[in-house]
Order: sequence, then structure tokens, then C-alpha cells
Amino acid sequence: MGRVYTRHCNECGKLYTGAGKSFCSKPCDDNSRRSEDKKKPPVDVKDLDEKVRTKVEDEIASVVVMASKAIKTPEELFEQSGMDPDVWEIIPDQAVVKTWPVQMKVEGYPVTVPCFYVAIKLRKRWEHSRLPVPIKIDVPSPPTPTKSTGVFTSIHYSDIHFPHHDPRVLTILYQVLKEVQPDLVVDHGDLLDCEQLSRWPKDPFDRTSLKDELKMAAEHCGIVHSITPHAEHWFLEGNHEARIRKTIWALAESRSAGELLTLPDVADALRIPKLLGIEELGWEYTPYPKHRLLFDRLVLCHGETAKKDSGASEKAEYQRYGKGGISGHTHRVGFYGRTDYNGVHGWWGLGMSGKIRDEYVSFPDWQQGFLCVTMNQDKTEYHVERIRVFDGVAYFRGQRYDSR
Repeated sequence: MGRVYTRHCNECGKLYTGAGKSFCSKPCDDNSRRSEDKKKPPVDVKDLDEKVRTKVEDEIASVVVMASKAIKTPEELFEQSGMDPDVWEIIPDQAVVKTWPVQMKVEGYPVTVPCFYVAIKLRKRWEHSRLPVPIKIDVPSPPTPTKSTGVFTSIHYSDIHFPHHDPRVLTILYQVLKEVQPDLVVDHGDLLDCEQLSRWPKDPFDRTSLKDELKMAAEHCGIVHSITPHAEHWFLEGNHEARIRKTIWALAESRSAGELLTLPDVADALRIPKLLGIEELGWEYTPYPKHRLLFDRLVLCHGETAKKDSGASEKAEYQRYGKGGISGHTHRVGFYGRTDYNGVHGWWGLGMSGKIRDEYVSFPDWQQGFLCVTMNQDKTEYHVERIRVFDGVAYFRGQRYDSR
């Protein structure tokens, strides 16, 4: 430990004991320093170190000005450095700017002016450099999308084939309907299989009556209606529902059966809207193979053509109508696009909402899914979104729909 002295404080004059210090306390020390600063004479403007110093090492350069009134920013220092801007550029985040007030004499008068310390680092531009450096690209910000108002939305599905339905697909369909709350729901037909009315051989150990088919289908229609109570509902009859009508016609060939089946009350009771209970719900019905138009933009139908490959059936449907549209029938997801003098056209194959069955053929070329159509307010534009279902899971508008 150093020697201890007893002396008077240089600031306040108080007698104190300390080890080599001239002040009795820190406040006295600080006051003394401020007094000394006040006694310092102003700096002459000619004494400022405003020289721009540059040091180049290979492909990096350092530029600094110690104390300047005129140079205040990295860009001003770069300009004053004399470095070629076609060869060199400022390294981002490598610039330093500091400022402080300085008392100065200007033409003999004391003034206080801001003084600046500025330092930057430069690098050679990539076209002049031997080193790999990131290329800076100014990408313009894309315009902010506008939220559409007054849009029209419709959901389209097809080929459930009760009793050969897939509960997983129907669960996802109900989830999407609840989420979207469309303005229109369209069933594109083959809601029923009408298996017992088919001419094809049937498994005698796995039979479902037409009555049970109708009960399951009517329950489905009731669920759809309850989920979307404010929507319109269209039912486009498919070729499988048409089996009922054709069976009645065939039976009516018999004079006695024909007399019964053509009675007004009997004929009315056997109509599909009555059998499914959708007439009471207000659903609009279109018999097979008729079609409907969605605001004269898209043809809506069940479909009459089933080609071998996906897309070929959609092409045939487009050629049939000469207009874009949506259909089911093939159980395949398909699309055909065409651009001509009249614009851009597309025909979408819905896929199926029923079960992919392998009882009659191995690996049937069928796919599950349905569609969502969005139109602008004046119905001049439309956008079709496909909802594919794989093993009971679908993704739509950034959300995962899981039937499990």
C-alpha cells in the first residue's frame, strides 16, 4: 500500500487523509475537472484534423476522417475519398458516424459547432473482385393483394355411390362446406349406385336394397343442407339415378304396370327429388343428361364420356359443349385446357367422393376429390381450386383436413 498523506483538498480546502490524491471526494474531483474544461481555450478552426485518410489492403479499403465539420455521412466521406465508385462500394453495416460539440474560434470569435468522426469500409464490386461476394439485387415489392368483396363461391362434388361411399371423403367435404360457407352447393350426380337395378352381376352376399340406398343418400343431403342453410343447392342427376327412371319405363311396357306407374300420384312419388327428400329442402333438380350453366361461364353436368386416360374425357366434354365446364362420371381427376380466339377455357373432372373399390379390377384408375369455384362480383372472372383427398387427408387453403 502507498504512503498516506494528510492534506487540504484542492477543490474545497477541507483537510483530509488519502493516498496520493488531491481531492477529498469524487464530487470535488468532478467539479475540478469541469472547471479545467471551462478554462480550456477554444480550438482554432485551422487546428481540426479534417484530412481524409485511406488505407487499401488487397480488395478492402478503410476510409476515415477524424474531425470534420463538412463530412457528416458515409456517402459524403466516400465521395471525398477519391475512390472510383464504379470499382468500389460501401460494405453495408460497416460504417461508423460519431458527433460531438466543439468550442472553436471562427475569425477570432468563440462558437460551438458539431464535429463529426466518420469511418467506412469499402470492397471492390463483384465484377472487379477476385473474391466471391454476395450480389445485391433490388427486388421491387409486389403490390399488396386486395381483399375481394362480394365474391361468389360454389362447391362441386360427384359420384358418392351410396352404399359404396367413403365416410372419410364425406367428413372432409362436410368440413370444407362448414369452413367455406359457399353460396352454391352442386351435387353432380351418381349420389346413388342403384346397384339392384343394374344389369351387371351382383354379389349375393353383399347386397343393399334401393330403400337403404335412398335412406343413406337422403341423410347425406340433410347434412349438407344443415351445414349450408343459406346456400343454393343443385342436384344434377347421374346415369346411376337414371336407372330408376329407365326401370319404370321398362316396367311400363306392360299394359297393367304402365297403367299404375303413370298415375299422377305414383309417378310423382317415384321422382328422384321426392325419393331423396330434396324437393322439400328446396334443392333444384336437373335430370340426366341435361346440364346447367354457372352464370354463363361454366357448364355443369354429370358427364357422359369416359375415356381411357385422364384428361381425354374432359377434352371430349369440352368438345361436346364448346365451353369450359365441370363434370364427374369418370371417377378420375382430370383437366383439359384450351386457348383460342375466344379466350382461355378449361374443363375440370371432379374425381369421386365414393369408395375406390377393387372388387372388379385391381388398382382401379380412380381418384378422390372435389372442387371449389370462386367468382368475382360481376361474374367475369373465376378461379377453380381442387381439393384432393389422399387416404382420408386433404389440404385446402393452407389448412389440413383429416377425417380420422
